[in-house]
Amino acid sequence: MTSQQKSDQIDAQWRAQAPQWGRNKHKNEREMLYGILEDDETIYCLTGGWWKHDVKNATAKDGIAVATDRRILFLYGGRFGKAILELAHTDIESVNRHAEGSLADKVIISVPLNGPDYKIEHIDKGEAKLLTDFLQARLAGTSLPEPLEDPSERQADIDGQWVAAGGDMKRNQGEREMLYDILEREERVESLIEGLFGPDLTNAGNFGQNKSLHSGVVVATNRRILFVDKGVLGSKEVAEMPYLSIETVSYSEGMSFAGVKITGRGTASYQIQNVHKGMVRPFVNRVREHMTVAPSMQQSPLLAQHETQEEAPNSQPTLAEQLPSADRITTSAYDDPNEKLISQLERLSNMLDQGILTPEEFSVLKKKLLGL
Repeated sequence: MTSQQKSDQIDAQWRAQAPQWGRNKHKNEREMLYGILEDDETIYCLTGGWWKHDVKNATAKDGIAVATDRRILFLYGGRFGKAILELAHTDIESVNRHAEGSLADKVIISVPLNGPDYKIEHIDKGEAKLLTDFLQARLAGTSLPEPLEDPSERQADIDGQWVAAGGDMKRNQGEREMLYDILEREERVESLIEGLFGPDLTNAGNFGQNKSLHSGVVVATNRRILFVDKGVLGSKEVAEMPYLSIETVSYSEGMSFAGVKITGRGTASYQIQNVHKGMVRPFVNRVREHMTVAPSMQQSPLLAQHETQEEAPNSQPTLAEQLPSADRITTSAYDDPNEKLISQLERLSNMLDQGILTPEEFSVLKKKLLGL
């Protein structure tokens, strides 16, 4: 690993663990890490505060504590000098957090044989809790958690999905940036349309009783439909519609623009107007693809069927019958039951890989298919 690659790696971990610090806060300590961390060492927690090793004549330093996968580093990069202390996880006996008021905490790290404690004072309460929880988990032998993602990488990933779905990086920028906080970890943008949207006249939907339309973006992800409006003066609004709750989706085209109507199953229904004609069909088709599996989980939920299977084993439809014809798993083409089963399992696996099924839905369908 080159020095540039290493510094980039550390900067990414820094942003993931302490995005509120930016690049300037504790900049000197961050740059000290370039020459301290090993190539395969990972930062799991960053804490800013006054730290000291509780020995005679020790003075507190206004710096940071860095918890990695193997040690804690206490760093001070002041104007007139630098200071570094290191403590391996294996040398820690206990970790305790104490309140220093309503806004700050103190963390005391004790070592064996009544050795001098390591103290970090005037810490943000959230940072103190993260540090304490992490170190206590390490003492308990808990395996290391997954490191946090660099938020800039996730944002770049969402931006790429936005562009691939036909979105413009400048137009509706506010709605795109709202997705950074809305989308779940494994959720991705698959299609989108821009226009005026709101509840259908027969149902007020998640936007309350306001019948006016919102100008924003409707996003189809691998899990749901999102109605996103950045609003004005910070009045952001978001509504969602899981694919399970959709009864129908239809569209109509005019001379220049198109409209979309999404009807819910006893829930909110939405209309989207002034949609660019070139975007409407890919969006509707994507929604319909997800709907091919969702209805099978609605009227007669598989979970409920599985629970009542012993009571009425002959009354349950097969998996192929439960899936709509557009995405039905064909069984008539196979004479060998084993070959039929393998084909059905492969189809389910493909649906999982494509994001059509969630892991929970896949598990339920698989058990149903295997008769478990």
